[in-house]
Amino acid sequence: RKLPSELLCEIASHLVDTWPPNTPRRYGRRGKTSLGWVQVTHVCRQWRSVALSTPMLWTKHTWVLAPAAETLLERARDLPLEIVCNTTNHTYRAWEVIFPFCIFNFGRARTLDIHIREKAEYDAVLEAFSHSSFPYLESVKLDFPSEESYPGLWEPSYIIAPNLREVVLGNGFIPWDPASIRRLTL
Repeated sequence: RKLPSELLCEIASHLVDTWPPNTPRRYGRRGKTSLGWVQVTHVCRQWRSVALSTPMLWTKHTWVLAPAAETLLERARDLPLEIVCNTTNHTYRAWEVIFPFCIFNFGRARTLDIHIREKAEYDAVLEAFSHSSFPYLESVKLDFPSEESYPGLWEPSYIIAPNLREVVLGNGFIPWDPASIRRLTL
């Protein structure tokens, strides 16, 4: 018997949050890549059809599986994305693919969670902020390298993010329009 598509979609949406895909970390640590919740698309034709026709499922964890990032992004269609850029959680080779892809899609972000360690990454993020508009952005968490390593503040004009409600900053500053922020953590 077939389960209703609505129920399958609800199950899949819970799995997105509780069973994320992951890849082995850097520095030669061995580990197994896991598709996580994406494995529901391998259960049967109905599960696959429901998952592929529900773009909201594909708005998270798009960046984790480097070789498939473009396909996963296409499945999210035009919906706002949850973008996580954490250079400590990827091999260098995977990060060379994922980082530019994240930067290119900043304008589609609903949430941004960025943790970087290299000056070049810091510069790329700041450059992307200066060339992106953020109509969907609700939450941003930025953790830059320590100020001792990369002195100075970035001072462009204010970045307009009309839906921004939460900002968490570590070792850096981004000049947001403060009118919409309801929670700020420094």
